Amino acid sequence: MFIVWGSRHSSKVLAEIGHFNCSHCHNTVPFNFVKHIDWFTLYWIPVIPMHTAYWAECPICNWG
Repeated sequence: MFIVWGSRHSSKVLAEIGHFNCSHCHNTVPFNFVKHIDWFTLYWIPVIPMHTAYWAECPICNWG
């Protein structure tokens, strides 16, 4: 029997938050509030969420 398992990452922008100055690209932009989930996959199907994180992210350079 052949079992294929692994992991997958997914990110979703939940909201746009206030204007901040990005320390990486030095632009003043409204940052995105992002939800990031790491999934355990079985036969390329996401089955179990292993880790969930939330952060503010610059929409220009994607620095969080």
